[in-house]
Amino acid sequence: MIRHSRAGQHALAAARHLGDRRGEGMALNNLGSALVEVRRFEEAITALQQAADIFRETGDRHREGTALNNLGSALVEVRRFEEAITALQQAADIFRETGDRHREGTALNNLGITLTKARGSGRARRMWHAVTGGRRAHTGRPPTANL
Repeated sequence: MIRHSRAGQHALAAARHLGDRRGEGMALNNLGSALVEVRRFEEAITALQQAADIFRETGDRHREGTALNNLGSALVEVRRFEEAITALQQAADIFRETGDRHREGTALNNLGITLTKARGSGRARRMWHAVTGGRRAHTGRPPTANL
């Protein structure tokens, strides 16, 4: 994974040298994912936020959603649940807008896991109640999304 991180840094430098904003965003997203794998979460969060910003700036909504989904997962690792919930909700919204039901489902699944982990957080608790109606299904388990 360290090799992937180094390769990502080289790709990022090349994209920046060429002025290729789309390539820069892609390199940052890949670098962020590699940094998560080696548990360098703060660096990963920075790279993934920058990737999302670049994709937003360039109008690449689908890649913006991917970067936000990755960002949300990295934020969960450092227990920054409020920010993770925001990023994952934005990712799900983008995938819904772009018609990518599979990635929308992935983002919603990640959001559900994050909400479960963050139940102690005031905003997470409010969102959980809004999504579930504050009740459990007849099985006694939290309701699941119908995709």
